[in-house]
Amino acid sequence: MSDREVADGFVRGDERCLAAAYDRWHGLVHTMAART
Repeated sequence: MSDREVADGFVRGDERCLAAAYDRWHGLVHTMAART
């Protein structure tokens, strides 16, 4: 699944895309949140 497909599905609330987004970016989001 491409980043674009994940983003589009995320906006629609597609749970598979939400899971894909979490799998891909949870580390980055956590790091950014911890620094603020």
